[in-house]
Amino acid sequence: MDFQLKKETFKPEYSADKGKSRKHAFAAVCIMLGVAIAAGTNSASAGGGPLGGDIAYFPEITNVGEVKIIVDSEFKKHLPINFSTDMKISLKTGQGSIEFTADLYDKTSGIAFEWTGAKEYGKNLKNSEILSKDEIKLIKDYQFSSNYIVVLSTIYEYDLTEQVKTFIEFYMKQ
Repeated sequence: MDFQLKKETFKPEYSADKGKSRKHAFAAVCIMLGVAIAAGTNSASAGGGPLGGDIAYFPEITNVGEVKIIVDSEFKKHLPINFSTDMKISLKTGQGSIEFTADLYDKTSGIAFEWTGAKEYGKNLKNSEILSKDEIKLIKDYQFSSNYIVVLSTIYEYDLTEQVKTFIEFYMKQ
């Protein structure tokens, strides 16, 4: 038996030696990089919003006037309710009594809103003007007696808007 060893020849299908395929690969990388950069820009034409790793901005509510604007605007989209501001409310049931000055109140529908999100909530106010923790515990599913009392506690505009929308959905199902 006679064995012969022959050198194997290997012809690569793709090679780094070919200038044309390097140019194509570089062009493809540049196109993908350009698309990634364009998709990550935050411009008005791109629809705004946090894109490309930007930090999301959550506007904070700094005063009760902003709360009133948000509640009014959300209700005008769904229900024709005109709220009065800073109305003194006194309600009594067998469970207890609630007495406070509502930030917004509509006597016809019996809907009251109270914002407790301000850091200074309760400071410089008489106890009869604010809801105490015990009074808040008496409110079940937004209801106390025949009235609806919505206690809003967040300081973020988005969260407050969502809480108002949730109450509107609840109220419309009643």
